Amino acid sequence: NIAQLVGVNDVLVPPFSGVASAFGGITMDVRHDLETTLYALTEDVDLDELNQAFSKLDADVTSLLEEEGVAPDDITLERSAEMRYAGQSYEVTTPVPSGDVNESTIADITKAFNEVHRLEYGVASEAFPVAFVTLRVTGIGRTRKPDPEDLAAALGSDNERNGGSVKERRKAYFGGEHHEVDVHDAMKLAVDQHISGPAIIEQPDSVIVLPPGSVARVDRYDNVTITTEEEMA
Repeated sequence: NIAQLVGVNDVLVPPFSGVASAFGGITMDVRHDLETTLYALTEDVDLDELNQAFSKLDADVTSLLEEEGVAPDDITLERSAEMRYAGQSYEVTTPVPSGDVNESTIADITKAFNEVHRLEYGVASEAFPVAFVTLRVTGIGRTRKPDPEDLAAALGSDNERNGGSVKERRKAYFGGEHHEVDVHDAMKLAVDQHISGPAIIEQPDSVIVLPPGSVARVDRYDNVTITTEEEMA
């Protein structure tokens, strides 16, 4: 259900609500998360083993994204580690910088862990040894996002949005009674147009039903806001 509450009883229906989930699915960035276990205290960790593990994760994530058609320039890698104080039973996600990890980097990671731990639990201590538990690399492949012109073309030209949206009248059943109602073409609704229920607004992918006692208003983004007449009084 894509409709959402705006006021106490208001309902907002965005354009193309019936395919909003699918639209998001094909325009969102591609993401892969890969992990490997490496338990070691930060003060004792084998830097060669740590760097090899992160390098392999980097390469594997990059390969997955390239197999899905993401160009190398559109790939971003983010490293992190699940870390905890030695003997602790839970971990916190700590950012890890890219590139080779050295002793100076380990100090920065330990400091970052203490800061994250303090933010999440309100306490932190430099007296306890800190341990790596799980290493993670998140790969994000950027995808092309629609241009505003593309969206405008999909929504229809301004010439079509002149308020002449009624395309027919039809019988509809509300509250135990049949009503003759206007059927509106959503692609031809004008900005700030008001439609009193009972009425039907047909979108290319869905239908908005306005019961008696409701009023719909169209904003400049083609959202349809439905309000009860009692609420407007």
